[in-house]
Amino acid sequence: MTKAYETENSIFIEGNNFTNFCQVYVDETKINTTFHNEHLLEVSKKDLKKGDAFTVKIVSKAPRILQTSGEYVYQGVKQ
Repeated sequence: MTKAYETENSIFIEGNNFTNFCQVYVDETKINTTFHNEHLLEVSKKDLKKGDAFTVKIVSKAPRILQTSGEYVYQGVKQ
């Protein structure tokens, strides 16, 4: 992950090598994640608040966590 920014209703997470299997987690709670492309994920503003620490996890169909990113603290920065 390289940065996160918000729009009116969404928070976009930028990074590299995202896939359809990437999910955003706040602590150990999975939040609804939309995959746009290998550099962009989207979550709802109601699910991620300023100061929340989150990770991006690659989750298999099993489901099993295959890989976890480093933690990122969302600062509520607007684009």
